Order: sequence, then structure tokens, then C-alpha cells
Amino acid sequence: MSGRHAVVCKSPVSGTWNDASSGGFFGPEPKKAGYDAVFVSGISEKPVHLSIHDGRAELRDASGLWGLDAKETQKALEVESGERKVRAAVIGPAGERLSLISCVMNDGHRAAGRGGSGAVMGSKQLKAIAAVGTGTVKVAHPTRVREINTALRVVTRGSHSADSFGTYARYRTRRSGCARCPVGCGAEYEVKDGPWPIGATARPEYETLGAFGVLLGNTNQETPWSATSCATAPVWTPSLRARPSPGRSSATRTRSSTGKRRAGWS
Repeated sequence: MSGRHAVVCKSPVSGTWNDASSGGFFGPEPKKAGYDAVFVSGISEKPVHLSIHDGRAELRDASGLWGLDAKETQKALEVESGERKVRAAVIGPAGERLSLISCVMNDGHRAAGRGGSGAVMGSKQLKAIAAVGTGTVKVAHPTRVREINTALRVVTRGSHSADSFGTYARYRTRRSGCARCPVGCGAEYEVKDGPWPIGATARPEYETLGAFGVLLGNTNQETPWSATSCATAPVWTPSLRARPSPGRSSATRTRSSTGKRRAGWS
């Protein structure tokens, strides 16, 4: 599970410890850049993002990124860094506005979603953590690690559950997976026909299919695809889509009725 990482904070939802896990390709990158963990405390005076590159870390201005959604932010960081494979954990407008259901996103659709961790980053005006690492991770017993990895690949590739989402398999155009994971449970799909064609998309997670399917008593197999597309589409009303002014004026608008910043915990 080397492709996973955890976002840990004091939850603005519960007021207690919170950790949210996400897969994809961000997790290994800070390690390859020389960092086992990243600790963030305090509140920035303006939107910033943390750039990590092979042992160097610096805060950079993110005023131009404020207001972008997760996918737009990822693309902008690639352009800024000149690195096509920069890995980033980012927030979108929901996190900027301190929504208690906001997530920390990576790889476009991967989410550290529990406990309102996106709101914590938003309260600090931390738009993203972007990492590029060219190092390697040394292990004590490399031969034994390779043996274990080989055994795991044999087991997982022979597993029906690891390779099938039932009738949804007919929409698959390409398999994908998290960094260094032998399961490869992700996939790119394309839905071109039926009552709700949505074009190219990532395969919904099983929780999403369950929530829009059997938990609603819904037996239609195509409906969850359309519902997922609607739920993740970057669409806001004009007033919400307008970017808040960065800096102190933005901080003023994110104060609660008590005058204290919400979700601004170390």
C-alpha cells in the first residue's frame, strides 16, 4: 500500500483527532524528495502552496491558484513547476470556503475525505502541497521485499474481485492503479451510450456505486454513473464561482459569528 498517504489534523467537524487516507501517486513523492512527513502550523496572510523538491521546501504565492478546482490546480502547478509529473495534494473552492465536507484532493479524483481536512487547509490559506522527488527508498532486505511483492502479485492478479466491477467492465478503456500497487483496481471508463452518456471518466469507487445504487433501492446500473458525474462536476453559481480576494479580506469573510477563525488548527 505504498501509494497511500494520510492527512492528519484536528477535525472542524468533531473537534477531535482526525485522519483521512487517500491513494494515488502523491504519497510516495515526498518520501522520494527526502521527507517522511510534513507538519503545517499557523495561518498564512495570503494564499500559498508548499513546494517540495529533492530536499528543498518553500512556501510560494498561490493567489493565482485561489478559486481553481482540484483538477485546474493540478494543471496550474504542472505549468508553474515545469514538471509534468509533479504530485500534489490540493483543495478546491469548497476547502477555501471552509466547507465541513471538503476534501484534500490528489490526482484529480483521489480524496482524503474524512473530517473536513480540506477546510483545515483552507483556514490556513494553504492551497496545495506539491512534491517532486527523484530519490529512491532504501530497504533493509531488498531480496526479501522482491519475493513478497512477487507473491502478492500472483495472489491479486488471480483474484476475481480485484479485476471486476460486474457489468461495468464493458465500459473500461484502460486499467490503472495507485503507485506500486499490484492490484490495479482503478480504471478509466467511457460511457457513450444508454440514457446518460457522460463520455470519458474515472471509475466510481464502490462506496459511490453503493450510495447511488442499492442504498437508494436503485437497481438501474447506469444511474450511479450520471449521479457521480453530477456530484463531481465543477459547477457553481456565478456568485460562488467568483474568486474571493486573497489576503486579509478573505480571512475576514471566513470568521465565525464569534469572531474566531474556524478550522484553523495546527
